Order: sequence, then structure tokens, then C-alpha cells
Amino acid sequence: AEAADLYRELAAARPDAFKPDLASALNNLGARLSELGRREAALAAAAEAADLYRELAAARPDAFKPDLASALNNLGARLSELGRREAALAAAAEAADLYRELAAARPDAFAHQLALSLSALADRLEELGRAEEAAQRDLEAVRAIAPYFLRHPMPYAGQMIPIARDWMRRCEQLGQAPDTALLVPIVAALAALAADGAAEG
Repeated sequence: AEAADLYRELAAARPDAFKPDLASALNNLGARLSELGRREAALAAAAEAADLYRELAAARPDAFKPDLASALNNLGARLSELGRREAALAAAAEAADLYRELAAARPDAFAHQLALSLSALADRLEELGRAEEAAQRDLEAVRAIAPYFLRHPMPYAGQMIPIARDWMRRCEQLGQAPDTALLVPIVAALAALAADGAAEG
């Protein structure tokens, strides 16, 4: 909170220099407030951060579009915590759209963030009872991160496991079979990781 207050003073005097720092501080403040259960205050900080990043991205999209996407994901989570599900979905959907653009241009840099954003979008859809669409976003997330996970299982396992688990759970709830061709190599890689861990243990 003190950091955000200081950056607010600095940004008031020199906005071009310090507005990005203020936006970052507000993002952090929102997360800390959320951890303490102060949900309204957390939402206010997250919304202000997203608004600032929107201004910055409008002026310098190459520099600030990733920050805007991240801030919108955070905003979606804060809105969801307060039960504002339609607004949460709108923020999550906008974040996913931005990450799709970023990952299309620079997949190695943004594919994993796209996958996480799509997973968050799936959660927001599920909260609104839109299970079929949620499963589709899960599938898109798995496809986005799978090439990287299969090449380098260890660093991507922490992301792949919850995303794949949600996808399989939602498919089961819908009575649908997951894409076997996509799933089998992922399961095999996870099994190999588990075997390596057991051997080392």
C-alpha cells in the first residue's frame, strides 16, 4: 500500500516515467488485499491497474499489451471472488484474446501464458454454467502448452497438470471422451516424470 501511494505521487508529477510502476504496484496491492479477504479493496486496486495498463497499451502496445493481459486476468479473478461473474468472464475473455495475439506473434514467449489465461477463462465459463465452452477452452489451453511440455516436461509440468486435470474432469462431466491423440503422449510424459522422481527418491 505504501509503495502504491509513493508511486501515485511520482506518477502525478511525472506520468510518463512512473505510470507503469504505479500500475505494477496496484496489481501487487490487489493480490495482497485478496489474500487478506479484503475483496472490495482488492477489486478497486485491480481495476485501477487494468485501467492504467489499458492507457499504456493504447500508447505503446508492443511494450504494455502483455501487462494489460495479465492485469485483466487478475481483474477477472477479483470480480469472480465477489460473484460478479459476467464482468469476470468479460475480463478473462479479453485477456485470452490478447494472449492469443501475443502467442501468435511470439509463441515461445507467450504460449504458456496463453494456456494459463485460457484455463482461467474456462473457470469463469464454468461459474456461469457454460460447461461445454469451458471444456473447449481447456482443450485450447492443453494444445497451446503441449508442444513445450512434451519437449521439456519438467519446467512445464506444474502448468500442464492442473490444466489437463480440469480438461479431463469437464469432459467426464459432459460425457465426452478427451482427444486421445493429444492426451496419450501427455500422460506418458507425466508417467515418465513420476518414475524419474521415484527413482531419485
